[in-house]
Amino acid sequence: MKNVMPRYKALLFDLCDTLVPLNFSRLPTVAVKGQPVQSTGGLIHDVLKVFYPHVTFDEFYSVLSETTRQLHLTRDQELREVTSEQRFQKIIERLHLGTDPGAKRLLDRMISTHTDQIVQMMEFPESHRQVLKKYHGRYRLGLVSNFDHAPTVYRVLEREGVRDLFQEILISAEVGWRKPHREIFQLVLDRMRLDPEEALFIGDSLLFDVAGAKQIGMDTVWL
Repeated sequence: MKNVMPRYKALLFDLCDTLVPLNFSRLPTVAVKGQPVQSTGGLIHDVLKVFYPHVTFDEFYSVLSETTRQLHLTRDQELREVTSEQRFQKIIERLHLGTDPGAKRLLDRMISTHTDQIVQMMEFPESHRQVLKKYHGRYRLGLVSNFDHAPTVYRVLEREGVRDLFQEILISAEVGWRKPHREIFQLVLDRMRLDPEEALFIGDSLLFDVAGAKQIGMDTVWL
């Protein structure tokens, strides 16, 4: 009896560290308590100083770190995304700047300064582009990403000329749910009008990608 491979209608991809390796060495280095740390925090504080010179780097970085830790703890427990906007808004509030007239302009500048650096660390190997182009003609392609700022994802996909290769793009910042919650996987299937057995999910995380997709019956590839 022949061993027949499943016939899929769609290939669904994770983004970070699957299609797009993250090169943290591209982040700037800043001194935190005398130790070098790769972070966007120094550049964000430079922006903050223009608006509010009295806020020291140590004060800002302490609030940045603790706020991020607390929000991500809740995020990981509830599998609800905390967007970049929500995180930086909370930081501004904890610095007691939330009601200041310049807070909205500051929020926009902080986000853009941070995401500009994130874009630089998101690499896209030529071989990955060729894989997408090769299979675009054979399968319907989808992208499902845990990412807190959707414009950054679209910016990278457009920079690499691959956005139009995907029939559907689901980003946790837009849909609310994060992998491995079953809702984000079910949503991409619903939008693409697929049954679980008709799609193959490809990702680097055993928890977020493989376990998440398998719980609704999709086959998976773990990179």
